[in-house]
Amino acid sequence: MKKFTIVVLSLISSLYLVSCGKYEEGPALSLRTKTARVANTWKIEKVIKNGADATISYGDFVANFTMVFERDGSYTESLSQTNGTKTVSEGTWKFSDDSKEIINTINGQGVEVYTILKLKNSEFWYTTFNGVNKTEIHLIPKED
Repeated sequence: MKKFTIVVLSLISSLYLVSCGKYEEGPALSLRTKTARVANTWKIEKVIKNGADATISYGDFVANFTMVFERDGSYTESLSQTNGTKTVSEGTWKFSDDSKEIINTINGQGVEVYTILKLKNSEFWYTTFNGVNKTEIHLIPKED
């Protein structure tokens, strides 16, 4: 019984050490793969621009924007306009070599890089940089 306890504690410790510190805000340990955690339909919960909460200034964009990451590496963004039109961008996504970033290739043309801060089943936080501006986006799953 003593050997079994030591083996179990060793396995738990090794799992914790392997997954520790991947993303700045966590999680420290997850039983789901990073791809399984990203693959979801997301909506924006909060926007922080250069350290200040800017969610209100993004208004309708926050309320009507959806991001969909599929397990197969496909990616879709959609924005429903107040006049009833819908803008859709499609492309592919992949993790960077160190898995700390997501690289989106939209419509085979533009590339966006998201630096992952937190990646959980219920939260996905990332930052983007545009010149001197740093924007942090907090996403949560979109309920249908």
